[in-house]
Amino acid sequence: MPQFFQRFRRRPKGQDGPTDLPLILSKTGIDYDTCNSNASLRDYRDHTAMPLPQPRRPLTPPPESADPEESPDAVNTQTQSALFARLPRNIRERIYIELFGERAVHVEYDFGFAPGYRGREKKPPDQWRWWHRVCEEEDAKPGDLCRSDDLDDLKRKGKRELLKYKLKGVEWLRTCRLGYLEALPILYGTNTFLVASAVKLCRFPKVIVPSHLTAITSLDILHIAKASTPSTMSDADWSMYNTVFRTLRLSYSGVQRLRVVIYILNKPCTPRAGSVPEHLEEAWFRPWQDLATSRTWEKLEIGIQASWFKDFSEGSERWAKRVGRQDARYTLVQVEDFTTWDGKLSDVWNTPYL
Repeated sequence: MPQFFQRFRRRPKGQDGPTDLPLILSKTGIDYDTCNSNASLRDYRDHTAMPLPQPRRPLTPPPESADPEESPDAVNTQTQSALFARLPRNIRERIYIELFGERAVHVEYDFGFAPGYRGREKKPPDQWRWWHRVCEEEDAKPGDLCRSDDLDDLKRKGKRELLKYKLKGVEWLRTCRLGYLEALPILYGTNTFLVASAVKLCRFPKVIVPSHLTAITSLDILHIAKASTPSTMSDADWSMYNTVFRTLRLSYSGVQRLRVVIYILNKPCTPRAGSVPEHLEEAWFRPWQDLATSRTWEKLEIGIQASWFKDFSEGSERWAKRVGRQDARYTLVQVEDFTTWDGKLSDVWNTPYL
């Protein structure tokens, strides 16, 4: 490793003065497997990005490790507390739900400065930050305008206005171990988490401990394929597409209610290519079936935009008959075209966080 960093200190031929090492390293990405460098610090665009920080391990062990027989003092029963001693467990759980449960919550973990920071006179330094917002829409969507609302100027929007959409009472998890163990399943297990980026969905397993990740039971995912037709997917798009379904199958093993909306951002002037090509049906529909057969689902929906719904519906039926799989185990649903949400397709196409 010293030799690796030493090469950045060498001045280019014919150039005097010290090398700007921090500037060089800020442009260097390192792949987990190959150690390839020279990629972006952010981990979208390609797979050779700078590794994410190590996840913060909770001080409180997950429930399965808190065995009273092996460690009698692992969890204090809090008999001196009126809350734990007088209120039954089901009443306490109802209180937790009122505080931070049974909601639709937008969530992101991104590199930069989080929404709501623009009102400061001095911009805070870029770093990895969590952001969430409780969605107040009746039909909550992961790609709605909640995030752009939070990006508004804090001075104009007002901090109090922004705080209205945050989960209240999460600090309760820090009070004691018993409160933590009781409330954590409510936080992860009763909320529906809305994720508007396939990249960020695949990012969470790197920063959330597995015992917590598997406690998530409900997800609503938006995946945008940056292609004009089902037959014009690039290799990078196919790689991300397969990674999304593989991650949902292996990392989010506790999810029982899932909605994955897939968009192909065909522009109005783009000639339509008809149905999904037969030679690509396996690539498109095999990940759906693999996910569907990975567990017993309460709800599994694959959402397709209106302009491509008929093509995908007919293609999935043809593929199922060809491979002899009549039990789809998922529901194909039609959703509105993405371009009708705000009419700015070019902005959507170029958005860096998708």
